[in-house]
Amino acid sequence: MKSFKHPFFAALLLVFSQTAFIGSTLATEMAPVFNNSRYVLVDDVRLHVRDWAGNDSGLCPVLLVHGFAGSTFSFRELAPALAKAGHPVLAVDLPGYGYSQRSAFSGEAAMALWQLLEREKPGQSWCLLGHSMGAKLAGQVAALKPDRVQAIVYSDGSPLVSSERRKKWFSSPGFIRNAAINWIEKHYLNEKKFIEVLSQAYARPATREEAQGYLRPLLLPGTVPAALSGYAKKWADDIKPSQINAIPSLIIWGDKDTWVKPEVGKTLAKNIPTAKFLMVPGAGHCPIETHFAKVLPNILQTFSETPRTAKAR
Repeated sequence: MKSFKHPFFAALLLVFSQTAFIGSTLATEMAPVFNNSRYVLVDDVRLHVRDWAGNDSGLCPVLLVHGFAGSTFSFRELAPALAKAGHPVLAVDLPGYGYSQRSAFSGEAAMALWQLLEREKPGQSWCLLGHSMGAKLAGQVAALKPDRVQAIVYSDGSPLVSSERRKKWFSSPGFIRNAAINWIEKHYLNEKKFIEVLSQAYARPATREEAQGYLRPLLLPGTVPAALSGYAKKWADDIKPSQINAIPSLIIWGDKDTWVKPEVGKTLAKNIPTAKFLMVPGAGHCPIETHFAKVLPNILQTFSETPRTAKAR
C-alpha cells in the first residue's frame, strides 16, 4: 500500500501477520498497571482493560481500540475527557499489545470484542473509536451488529482497506520473519530511537514520557513476536461501505500523516458520504493525542448526537 512508506512502520507491517502462534505465555502476571486496570478472559485470552466511569447521564458507553504498537496509553487524555463528559469508557489492550496476554484470539477479533462488550453491558448499544489499525477493527465490530452501534469515530485508519496483502505475508519464509523481528528488537526498542520514531508519527518532537508510555509494554518479553503475529488467528472478511454507512460517523485525519496518507481518509469519506470529515492541520498520525483539544469537541458532538443509551430490542 503506497500510504505505508515510513521504513519503521513498513517493516513492522511486513511481518505483522507472519509469526506463528506464540503460545499461552503471559506477560501480565502482575498487579494492575493503572489504578483503573483489570483483567478479563475473552476467547481464552487474558485481556488488560481500563475503565473510566461516566456520570450516569445516559450517554453511550464508548469502546476505545488502539493502533499498531499502541495500548490503552494512547487514550490517556481522551478517555478521562469522555468520561468527564458523561460517557462510560472502556479501553482495551488487544492480544499481543499493552499488558494483555501474548496470544491471539482463536477466532475473529470483532466477535471476541462483542463477547467482551456483551459481558460488560448486556444488550447495550455502544459508541466506538478506533485509531489506525484499530479503525479497521472498530469497523468490523460495527459491521457485525450495526444496530448496536450508536456512533463511530475513525482516526487515521480505514475500515475499508483490504487485508489481502497481510494475508499473503503469512506465507513468507520463516527466516525473513525472524530476521525482521530481531532487527526491530535490536534497533528500534530503545528510548532514543523510539523518541525519533514517535516524533515522526506525531509530526512534532515527542517527549521522553510519551516514548516511555509506549515502550514499557513493548519491552515485555515476547511482545514483538506476539504483536507481529496478529491479534486474531482468523481473518475477518473485508467489510463493505453498505454495512456501516448508516451509522453516524466521524473521520479524523492529520494532514501531515506520513504513515497512513490523508488520501486514505479522503477515500474513506467518499465511500461513507454520510460521515463527517475532520482534517487536522499540523497533525501527524496521532491527532487524538497531539491535537487533543482540537478533536475532542468533534468526538463529543458525534457521540452526543446519538440517542440516549438503549438496550437492543
